[in-house]
Amino acid sequence: MTAPRTRILVADDDSMLREIATAMLENAGFEAEAAASGDAAVAACAARMPDLVLLDVEMPGGNGYQACSRIRALPGGREVPIVMVTGCDDAASINLAYDAGATDFVVKPAGAMHM
Repeated sequence: MTAPRTRILVADDDSMLREIATAMLENAGFEAEAAASGDAAVAACAARMPDLVLLDVEMPGGNGYQACSRIRALPGGREVPIVMVTGCDDAASINLAYDAGATDFVVKPAGAMHM
């Protein structure tokens, strides 16, 4: 019997970034699920909590900070690692991520940021 694959939720409103991220994760052996908004990310977590959440900060339908707080309130949401993905690396953005309950954050490369 094979072990279940690690499930990763990728939440980003940029469809190209979602497709690239999920394809890369699946090629690396992970099970990847995509969500296009903060509300969709929360709904996906409520349906089946992933092993890891990659959460864009700037999204319609509930930004990443709001989604992070809402995921933390779900059953199992306190344990799941949530990594905020942002184009901002200023102290205020970083503090907001941690205040919302993020486990960590990463800064998007300059070419991947929304214009």
